[in-house]
Amino acid sequence: MSNSTINWILIGAPNSGKTSLFNKLTGLHEDVMNYPGSTATLKSAKLKKAYNLDINIIDTPGVYNLNGDTEEEIEVLNALSTHPLSPLIFVLDCRFLDHRKRFLSTLLKESFKCVVFCTHVSESNTDLNVLHKEYGVSFIDSEAPLAFKTLIYAVENINLQFSTQASIKTLKKSSDYSYSLDRLFLHPTLSFIFALIAILIIFSGAFYIGQPISHRLEIGIDIILQQISHLYFLQGHDLAISFISGCILGVGTLVVFIPQIFLLFLIILFIQDSGYLARAVIIFDPLLQKFGLHGKSFVSLLSGFSCAIPAILLSKTIESKKERLLTIFAVPFMVCSARVPMYAMCITFLFREHHPLMAGLAFSGCYFISLCLGVIAAGIVNKFIPDYQTSYFMMELPPYRLPNIASITKSASKRVVLFLKNAGPIILGFSLVIWVTTTFPNYDTSNEAERLKQSYAGQVGQWIEPALKPMGTDWRVGTAILTSFAAREVFVSSLTLLLGYEPAEIGESGLFKSLKKVPKEDGSPLFTPASMIALLVFFIFALQCSSTTAVTAKETNSWTIALCQFVIMNILAYTFAVITYQLISRF
Repeated sequence: MSNSTINWILIGAPNSGKTSLFNKLTGLHEDVMNYPGSTATLKSAKLKKAYNLDINIIDTPGVYNLNGDTEEEIEVLNALSTHPLSPLIFVLDCRFLDHRKRFLSTLLKESFKCVVFCTHVSESNTDLNVLHKEYGVSFIDSEAPLAFKTLIYAVENINLQFSTQASIKTLKKSSDYSYSLDRLFLHPTLSFIFALIAILIIFSGAFYIGQPISHRLEIGIDIILQQISHLYFLQGHDLAISFISGCILGVGTLVVFIPQIFLLFLIILFIQDSGYLARAVIIFDPLLQKFGLHGKSFVSLLSGFSCAIPAILLSKTIESKKERLLTIFAVPFMVCSARVPMYAMCITFLFREHHPLMAGLAFSGCYFISLCLGVIAAGIVNKFIPDYQTSYFMMELPPYRLPNIASITKSASKRVVLFLKNAGPIILGFSLVIWVTTTFPNYDTSNEAERLKQSYAGQVGQWIEPALKPMGTDWRVGTAILTSFAAREVFVSSLTLLLGYEPAEIGESGLFKSLKKVPKEDGSPLFTPASMIALLVFFIFALQCSSTTAVTAKETNSWTIALCQFVIMNILAYTFAVITYQLISRF
């Protein structure tokens, strides 16, 4: 970034509203988190063109002071030293005025030029005129008319240090209301029960509500597949029909699970915006400490349910090197959005004939098991890592609030679109690769089973098949597993293509119901409850994301640690999958 660029720096405590202000000023849509540590690194963007100013806005991690005790504080100090003459926009949450005033005083004593942007002014009944007289800098009420234009004008003319006349209404404080709820939700015993209920609602609700929608999407894709062979311009072109069907089938298997992914994001965002998520961090902190983890580790673990990569990056907010390393070990066990199609396929197979609530409970159970495994893995690794330093955990709880449904729906939609943009091209690309490798070299044979077996993919799969038989699968599932090491999302798409489905066969019974009819070479069913549960166990343990391994190597500054994690998790995945199949198949 050029030194001639004019920079305005946003600074303030966690959960003060910095990122919301950053989005307003820049027009971006960075995720607004209702817990500390959501901004782990600096973010920068240009001020909106509507303001006709060439200004770069820098959003810094939330900090309580500038002592340099945490990586976030060091990050902020580096930003301030890099841009010593840049104006600061200090975001002040007036509900915690006494604590924040100390931070503001520190900045002013260091001769930084500040404009203070105040949130929750009316809620806390704060008089900004009194603050202006005390500090001599501009205090802008975020609730006042033209607040953002006033802020920009104040920063542009920061040397004038004028203050706005805030019109403050006296409203009833929400602190009593929040305190009453906290007596229940932070109760020494009941808090864990409510936390488990919240987890159950998140994951069971996503599957229970989303399953009927997914079923209708599945029917729609089946109808499309059936109609392809009837298109006039494709008559007599069997290879073209096979190619188009393969692409639609590959991408369609991802589309089927979009409702669950969307609802998962939506429910998590609802609980986050309500203020409860910050309480969950407090609830789980004592438990996590017993396994060597930190309260902030819960934030990374929860973020891992979306994607492991940003979750690992969020571990930077943990002060202790040891606790940060343990968090990185635990994160890959979390069920990221790329795993959802695999879990949904297995659970749909196992519970399709049962009430959707049963499938929802099973889906929730997978998430809970993955969370427990991650914590247990951290506890085991904790025994072999020496203590580097003693850390502390401090956070302020935001008040309870009713989430903005429009806002969280938009945010959930944005995450789904991002997931589709990232996963869609990969799945389409792999669908093409799988179609080629399962169609050639004997593409003109009329025997479908023989064509698949003699194909390039079949030859690779049969080479590894002896290792797969103990877990109840064959070369087709094994080949799909191999493709998933490049991208987890492609497993279900690859499998449907490797099974050699014909559109007519799918249309008769439905895409995933057809799995029950797939035979092995000896005529016995390929997919049974035992083999499907074993496959589910494999996915719970397996680390199949090469990007996660690369980020782990970067954040730990050690490829040895990253590769050891990759090898150990996949050995555990195979071992427990074999044990699971062998035990269940005996009953």
